[in-house]
Amino acid sequence: MATLLGGLLLGACSAFGIRGGTEEPRHSVVERLGDVEIRRYAPRLAAETTVPGDAYAARGEGFRRLAGYIFGGNQRRARIDMTAPVAQSGAVAGEGIGMTAPVAQEAGDAGWVIRFFLPAALAEPPAPNDARVRVVPVPEETVAVLRLDRKSTRLNSSH
Repeated sequence: MATLLGGLLLGACSAFGIRGGTEEPRHSVVERLGDVEIRRYAPRLAAETTVPGDAYAARGEGFRRLAGYIFGGNQRRARIDMTAPVAQSGAVAGEGIGMTAPVAQEAGDAGWVIRFFLPAALAEPPAPNDARVRVVPVPEETVAVLRLDRKSTRLNSSH
């Protein structure tokens, strides 16, 4: 339990916050521990990019790339609704649009993966114009979420 809470506190330090009124991925609440919810998220699609460097600079560059994609930088020139959350994690070497707002961070060999989850209604997202942006399936996952002022901040995840 101490390890889980420590991970939650570390994750909270890197959270962006969340915009009101944005779509969130489908999920069920598995357990409540005070202000923390353990959630099971359904499979979904995301636009993601990998950026080398320190976490702060990578987050900014990755956000700009992905924002370009959802604001029309795609083969259909379609604007894609923002969703919540945005995720960041360390990439594993060789590992192969809505806006969200929690950020999960881990060190990795290939850089930082920044990810915007796409709206559920977007079954066939347009191809990105930027080759550094890719649309990927995200499997079902369980995450801890800290509830702040009726808004959620994703803190830690496990598959």
